[in-house]
Amino acid sequence: MKKTLIASCCATFIAWALLAATPAEAGVFDKLKSVLPFGSKEPYELPVNTVTFADKRTAKKVIVESVSAQRTDAESVRLNVRFYNKGRKPVRIAVRSSFFDQEKQLTETPGSWRTVHILPKSFAYYAVTSLPRNDVAGFLVEVHGEQKKGIF
Repeated sequence: MKKTLIASCCATFIAWALLAATPAEAGVFDKLKSVLPFGSKEPYELPVNTVTFADKRTAKKVIVESVSAQRTDAESVRLNVRFYNKGRKPVRIAVRSSFFDQEKQLTETPGSWRTVHILPKSFAYYAVTSLPRNDVAGFLVEVHGEQKKGIF
C-alpha cells in the first residue's frame, strides 16, 4: 500500500509538472530533471512510445507481446497493446495511457486506470483511442500490478 501511494504521488507530480509546462518554456524535460523514480538515484526523462511497468513483480509475470498505434479517419490515435501472462495463475493488472505532442507535452489528461484480467498462458488486449486531435505524436502506457494487500 505504501509503495502504491508513493508511486501514485510520483505519477501525480509528473502529470502536474507536464501540465504546468507552457510552450514558451524550454521544454518539459528541463522541469523533470530533478524527478527521481522510486528507488532510483539518477534523474530520468519520461519515456514516450513505450509501455512501462510500475513494479518488477508484474514485469516478470506479464510480457508485452505487441504495441501498435494508428491514426484514424477522425484524426485520433488508436492504441492497441497485447499482453501475455507467462504464469500458471490468473493475473490482474491496471493499465492507463497518456498521449503527447511533438514537444512531449500532454495533449489530454491521462486516461483512467482500467483493470485487465489475463488468464494463465494466454493473451489479453488493452485498446484506447485519443481525443480527435492531429497533434498527437506519442504515447505512454503505464502498467501496475497486484499488491500483497488487495489489488492496486
